[in-house]
Amino acid sequence: MVENTSAVSTLHELDQASVTRTSVDFAGEVGLVLERKIEMKIDEETPGIGNVGWMAITRDSTVLLTDKVGGGAHEFNLVSGDYIRSFGRIGSGPGEYRSADNVVLDRNEHVYITDRVSAHILRYDRHGQYLDRTRFPGGCQVLTSRGDELYSVRVNRRSIVELELRNAKTWKVLHRTPLSSQKQGFISSYLRSLVMICYNSTWQRLYYLGPNDYRVKEIDAGTNAVIREFGKEPKGYRPLPEKYQGIHSRTDEERRRLVLEMTCLRSMTLIQDRYLLVSHLTLALANISWVVYDLGSEDGIKAYAFNDAASRHLASFGYNNTPVASKGKHLYLWRAPSPEVAERSNGVLEILILTLGAK
Repeated sequence: MVENTSAVSTLHELDQASVTRTSVDFAGEVGLVLERKIEMKIDEETPGIGNVGWMAITRDSTVLLTDKVGGGAHEFNLVSGDYIRSFGRIGSGPGEYRSADNVVLDRNEHVYITDRVSAHILRYDRHGQYLDRTRFPGGCQVLTSRGDELYSVRVNRRSIVELELRNAKTWKVLHRTPLSSQKQGFISSYLRSLVMICYNSTWQRLYYLGPNDYRVKEIDAGTNAVIREFGKEPKGYRPLPEKYQGIHSRTDEERRRLVLEMTCLRSMTLIQDRYLLVSHLTLALANISWVVYDLGSEDGIKAYAFNDAASRHLASFGYNNTPVASKGKHLYLWRAPSPEVAERSNGVLEILILTLGAK
């Protein structure tokens, strides 16, 4: 096991006064076109998938996904839906993990799996061979890669959320950037899966959203500085009640009630390095809010709502977290199997295209 946490430390909070708040104009509606569906069938060699937690699309037209129920990480063909391989398995030996929470690839196609239960990041080659692992103290999860670098979100000992940058080859911590101006220990204890980062390779920017925030933080990948934030408040938005600031010391029942009292980030993905798709869930109101931000408009950031047809389609996914991924112009959404076909199908992957100016 490689241990290289470095002496990099940021115990200070984000200087909110240094972050520019950019206004967002509403610009109309967008639609979704369903290009095709891929059914992931179950056979004697294919592992059953209980509940997909994370997806990553590869350049080889395959999908890597994690199973929140079975605990594994698996790869499927995006054309046939056939099972290809698994990466590691549940256990405590070399290449094994106690939980497979998310999966990320670097530019060399190395596969990284975050095991939050054991606080490790495991690395495999493209064919599933285990390479090594490192400790991930205070970590939430590895969320994206940039060349030979990995970006993750962690919570330090002062309960401040940080963006951590590591060298993917040596595991060395290169930099930590504070992302919160208040203590958010509840992320590390309960809502650590509800944080998202997207990397824009065209503009060398990262976009971060926490579990109870609608303002996206934009980070300069060159300087690692938070340069601005933007966002439209979701319908029925409920901020985190002050009583939950010390959530890490609360009871399990109080943690469960927390989700009912706040609006939670549900998903975020970047399409074509320009369109940022975000969804929030306010469980108490049974409301899911979707918004698409156009980051490339000459007139500033624009916000779009989905038209009626797209809204109805997205509503059919229910109120659980919907695994969302993107590659090029395509959007990938995972749909769990209906009870009638659950014994012979792992689920369906929908491939869609975002259409601007749709009526």
